[in-house]
Amino acid sequence: YNRLLSKPLAEQGISNYGGYLGLKGTPTGFFHIEKINGRDWLIEPAGNAYFSLGMNGFNIYPSGNTAIRPNYFNTFSSDELLIENELGRFKSWGFNNLGWSEKYGIDKMPYYITLSFYAGDYPLKDKDGNKSRLGDPFNPEWIKKVEAAAQAEITPSKVNDPLLIAYWFGNEVGLCH
Repeated sequence: YNRLLSKPLAEQGISNYGGYLGLKGTPTGFFHIEKINGRDWLIEPAGNAYFSLGMNGFNIYPSGNTAIRPNYFNTFSSDELLIENELGRFKSWGFNNLGWSEKYGIDKMPYYITLSFYAGDYPLKDKDGNKSRLGDPFNPEWIKKVEAAAQAEITPSKVNDPLLIAYWFGNEVGLCH
């Protein structure tokens, strides 16, 4: 399974962040959007174009299949060894980030954070009164809820983390049904 990592990343045209060495932007130390030759690109911290190909979540403690858990812990003597093994597998398959995993491996591979701004008591409604999981952006109470959630989740350690690609505004929020 190490086919993709059989050579150093740089020999494959890939940066340590998983960016493409053949298209250069401005190195800023953080992920950012930049216009190059009239097109907008996601640029990784070292200044290389970045095509995000991530896992849809990463958790070392599978919740659904409890029969798997003993195998993990019999094979790996620590969570850290398990994480290192799994991250190596992800990279060997061509993944360059952890998707929305917010806990495991985020100090070793680029990742996203999902901000939970669901509607709760302040849903957006369509003309028939059907509710959405998306909050009403004109409701002052929902705006307060969003601001409080953002302050709780957007911490200085995250803001200054070069591996943080971006924040997401929820997952599969959807409009009214």
